[in-house]
Amino acid sequence: MSPMRFGLLTLRGLGRSVLTTRNFWSAIALRILGGERRIVMRNGFAAPMSWLEYSAARELSRMGFALEAEGDAVVCRKGDVAIVGPLLSLAAMAVDFGTIYEADFGGKTVLDIGGCIGESAVYFARRGASRVIVYEPVPEHHRFIRLNCSRNAVNAELHEAGVGASDGTMTVHFDYITPGLGEDSTGGRTASFKVRNLADVIRTSGADIAKLNCEGGEKALLSVQEDVLRLVPLYLIEAHSVELRKSVLDKFVASGFEVVKDWQYCKDTGRGRTIHILTFRRIDRNDIGGAVEQTAPRQSTARPARRQ
Repeated sequence: MSPMRFGLLTLRGLGRSVLTTRNFWSAIALRILGGERRIVMRNGFAAPMSWLEYSAARELSRMGFALEAEGDAVVCRKGDVAIVGPLLSLAAMAVDFGTIYEADFGGKTVLDIGGCIGESAVYFARRGASRVIVYEPVPEHHRFIRLNCSRNAVNAELHEAGVGASDGTMTVHFDYITPGLGEDSTGGRTASFKVRNLADVIRTSGADIAKLNCEGGEKALLSVQEDVLRLVPLYLIEAHSVELRKSVLDKFVASGFEVVKDWQYCKDTGRGRTIHILTFRRIDRNDIGGAVEQTAPRQSTARPARRQ
């Protein structure tokens, strides 16, 4: 590792490590030497961690979450909301849900595609959603989705599947199970997940709002027919590249939706991509002839953990 690289690490991360970590020099050594070390956070949480796990714990601690061990998992708590899961998956909590998912959820059915460990389902229910239909392809996550939905009184319908242009299976390569796991992931491990036809998922959901945050899911949207897309009045979509952002924008505008939000949410430095949050609202048929003004991309104030 070059001195310049080491310097960048200390300048960028040392402050946060000092702020959140009691034995922060052990954390810095962990970054340089790899492996696993016992790290003690200033909020009292302590556990053997890899660098990726420590990065998640540091970001969550910095954002004011309390962390505590529960068996082979970790509870992430703030106020009266508690989410349990592996540390790497809890990195999905390091976002400002109120900023990226702005909508009236009261009494609505929400289609949650890319449910991870149930953290977004809990948020939607807390905002008044009457029912959340969760699609998540990773089997290891479903134990935690059930647990988190039960603990937080979420009326949830769970499906162990991802989405695609057609029914089938998807093979992914990875080293660790993280919130960013998807068809573009790389690594030495391989797994196959069930995939459902996205058009069928939308058609049968009866959803008022659809949230889609799963890598590769945006591509499946491009093949969904206009009349099927228009069954759902509001979409909340995470686009994982500049190219996909443009394709999704063009698809929805052509299908009679207005662009409510188009935010450059963050730069995924780990993969050299820019991630955008897009919100689309269906326009009534009588109004489709009018001009649709697209909002200019804005930089979100939310600061998620770096995607791995």
